[in-house]
This record gives sequence, structure tokens and C-alpha cells, in this order.
Amino acid sequence: MKDGDTGELLWQEDDKWKEDLWKNELPVHLPKSILKRRVVAREITFSSDNQVSTLRLVQNILLNGYLIEEWKFTFGFVIAGSTNSWQQIIQSSSQMIEAETLSGNITIETSFYDGDAFITQTTMRIFYD
Repeated sequence: MKDGDTGELLWQEDDKWKEDLWKNELPVHLPKSILKRRVVAREITFSSDNQVSTLRLVQNILLNGYLIEEWKFTFGFVIAGSTNSWQQIIQSSSQMIEAETLSGNITIETSFYDGDAFITQTTMRIFYD
């Protein structure tokens, strides 16, 4: 994740993700300053052994277990054996909740689909340091 205005790197996953991404809830430690940024850019790089006709992602953002946002994305066709990257720009809200309230209480559940067929899910717990 980068500052969308300056390009400053704010966060990058560590190697542990490769082992645990599909098994466990992953802790993500973001700097508190990310909540003050006007625009955040994120890039997701992924590989697929299999062809996916219509890759879709549904991200549910939960605060203390309650759904507060749902984001839906369609990536489209994925070639078998390919590595792909996907970039997004996220604009901040003028009504941000404080880091102390969010930290450890936000989870992001990302479900992956091929069209309507469920593939897998990851869960991340967000901490602001």
C-alpha cells in the first residue's frame, strides 16, 4: 500500500503470508498515518495454477463482527499458470473512525469466486500502530 499522492510505501506483506494466507486469520499492522492519507493506492499480485473464467472478489469489512462495508470487484479472465497484478486507488472518507477504535477490531474477509462459484476466502485482522 502506498500514499496515492506521493508514492510513499506505507505497508507491504511479509513472507509469512505465503504460508498462512489460506489457513489462518492474518494480522496486518498498518501505520496509523494511513488513515490520514487523502488517497491510498494498493497493488495485489497473485498467481493462479488454474484458469479462472471470471475472477471476482467480495471484501466484507467488519467492525467488532458487524458488517460496515462491502466492496465488490471483478478482475475477469485469468490465464492458467499466470502471475497478475491488480492496482486500485482508494479515496478516504471525510468521516474516518479513530485508529484506537479500529485497531484490532476490524477484519477484512476476502472471498474469491470464479463467476458464482466460490474458490476460497482469506481473513485479515487490521491493527494500527
